[in-house]
Amino acid sequence: MYLIFTLSKKTMTELKTLLKTTPQYINLLSSHGIKNIKDFFNYFPRTYEDRASIQPLNNLQINEKGTAATKGKIIEKKVFRRGGKTIYDIKFEDEN
Repeated sequence: MYLIFTLSKKTMTELKTLLKTTPQYINLLSSHGIKNIKDFFNYFPRTYEDRASIQPLNNLQINEKGTAATKGKIIEKKVFRRGGKTIYDIKFEDEN
């Protein structure tokens, strides 16, 4: 997919006049250097994780990133925050 972008006065218009969103989200975009439509379309995330392919939990390898699905029973759950992130430590028993 290609996006053809031509410069015009409208591309330099501030996002707050074009997007219907909260001031907090506009400030978040601005803190990432996204101040107009041109910046918005030229911003690409640092990394991308494909979450489209869901596989059974037992197919994942140790230290492999992936999206897995399973059914089971939660035995123990701990939730704590570290460095501004929420970390979940969950022990569960699957149906297999």
